[in-house]
Amino acid sequence: MTLSARYEEFRSKHAPKPVHGVWREVLAEFAGTFILIYFGCGSVAQAVLSYPHGQVPGPLPRADILSINLGFALGAMMAIIIAGETSGAHLNPAITLPMVLMRRLPAWKFLYYVTAQLFGAFFGALAVYTVYNDAIMYRNPDGTRKLEWPGMETAGIFATYPSEHLEYFNGFIEQICATGILSMLVLAITDRKNMGIPKDIDDAAQPAYVISKRFLEALSISLLILAIGVSQHLNSGYAINPARDLGPRLFTFCAGWGQEGWNVFYDSDKKIRYWFWIPVVGPMFGGLLGAAMYHLFIGLHLSEPRRSDGAVSDGEISDDQAQPGEAAVDSNPDGAQIP
Repeated sequence: MTLSARYEEFRSKHAPKPVHGVWREVLAEFAGTFILIYFGCGSVAQAVLSYPHGQVPGPLPRADILSINLGFALGAMMAIIIAGETSGAHLNPAITLPMVLMRRLPAWKFLYYVTAQLFGAFFGALAVYTVYNDAIMYRNPDGTRKLEWPGMETAGIFATYPSEHLEYFNGFIEQICATGILSMLVLAITDRKNMGIPKDIDDAAQPAYVISKRFLEALSISLLILAIGVSQHLNSGYAINPARDLGPRLFTFCAGWGQEGWNVFYDSDKKIRYWFWIPVVGPMFGGLLGAAMYHLFIGLHLSEPRRSDGAVSDGEISDDQAQPGEAAVDSNPDGAQIP
């Protein structure tokens, strides 16, 4: 037997087997959230650590903020491309929960998705820390991790913290509003009964369209995140994603910042205790509110999509077959969702 034949025999016996069932979706959510955090928090690290030691300003200049917004937007786009076809690329518990309540995702998968998202965010933060470890240690040469300027910026690479002017209530409302906008527009982008991307082509008849549709969904959602970032970055960095904030914050707890990562301390003696729950609970309320608003104001009043030949799409019922008051909610779980 030749060497190549032996290699093929060995590979056929020992090659990794495909994962089936919900575990495929778990791996996709993990990988997608990892990519989101790697690019997003990586852009924060580059903006913060590019300044000389001891010269990092409190609020970052606008050019650095724009680069961070682009990092998260493009990271979301890449994450949706890698995970969208398998799991829908929720990448965000505040998106997964409305999907469950709208019956686009079985309820029993909720914990699987959220756990995968948290672990993906945690290990994404670990990857960023590994890449920028020397720069972080140079910023804190004694190995300490502080949450006061000029040390707070190294913790802010991974998790979000409020600006000095922000209070609890305003921070909570901001998270609800920003995540509500995210949830509402993600539903609009992925709803086949709405405009669609594009609307008048049959999926089954045009296989190439499926690829372009996924790509355009990812592009549209990344532009949505960029819009939220450039309009709502000032107060606390627009977490809009419990996994994006809690996963990296847990990493900072393990990596040396300790329990101070759950609070915020300022040089002016102002102290905000237990800030961590605001970017976790606020987005969950916002996601539900945005989904409810889309359903009541838009989705409920849309008709079923039709193919270019005028027929109702396969698996859908026609307008005259619809029951009175039936919600016009897209039942396709494969549409890219996000971050």
